[in-house]
Amino acid sequence: MPKVYDDALKKLFRANAQDFIALLQEDLRVEELLPTELDAEHIYADGLARCRDENGQPLLAHFEYQRENDERMGERLLAYNVLASALNDYVPVLTCVIYLKRAKNAPRSPFIKKLYNGKVTTIFYYVSIDLGEATVEELLAKGLPGLLPLLPLTNGGNQHEVIDIMIEELTEAGKTDILWIGYILAAKVFSDANDLQWLKGRFAILNDFLWDSPIYREMITEAETRGEARGEARGEARGVETGKMQALSQTRLELSQGLLALVATRFPALYALVQARVDKISETAPLTHLIVQIGTAQTEQEAQQILKLNQEA
Repeated sequence: MPKVYDDALKKLFRANAQDFIALLQEDLRVEELLPTELDAEHIYADGLARCRDENGQPLLAHFEYQRENDERMGERLLAYNVLASALNDYVPVLTCVIYLKRAKNAPRSPFIKKLYNGKVTTIFYYVSIDLGEATVEELLAKGLPGLLPLLPLTNGGNQHEVIDIMIEELTEAGKTDILWIGYILAAKVFSDANDLQWLKGRFAILNDFLWDSPIYREMITEAETRGEARGEARGEARGVETGKMQALSQTRLELSQGLLALVATRFPALYALVQARVDKISETAPLTHLIVQIGTAQTEQEAQQILKLNQEA
């Protein structure tokens, strides 16, 4: 599930960039979302936007999501920061890392680089936000609806009433298109079988919102669009179809790997069965649906029944 998880968070930033920027500096206003590929080696940022402060001065805001502790985090962020600036007329960059769960002993700002003789060569300041340390009330108090899908990751966010608040607030704000991201994140933090069953039932009544989300549809069709662009650029008679098939094949591979990784973690006894089932699925949509269904299955028996129903469909 890592690919789906990462893509969901990146799209949450793209759809709600101004709310994320407000976490860094309230007077900044987004002017443009920038490409997140930072160099020819295919290094990607999780979020990058061109902004201006209240005095009209340009600034880039750079975001990275982090699930696990990384002792090299400061160096990585510095590299991204320098590359982003160099590719955008050397505009200064404000970098932020968002830890998606409590990160004990994680490196903190500033990152300081020294020679062996102790002489400091680099001091790099960045922003660290630890969602696992933030409370539900603190995130709600910010009044930034685009950040509501992150509520399940906060301290105390794995409670039924918090999920209800998230759903109600997103609906009231007219942001039902990102409900499914909150669903994915909630499924990550609910470990009890009864909680997962409740979550599945709670979102079942929101099925139309989940699957009709423009952002969700974009995630499924994005690879196809890229394939069309590559085909047109080549100018080949069959370039469009070839590009589409290649891109869709890559997306299918990533979803298949994500589903198998999820099953290996939650229901290892079903791994061989799922692997055999995956080999027979050629479309991306059924794979995505299986990831959500298996991710919220209460028991191994329920997961097995889901597989059986999907096989018969």
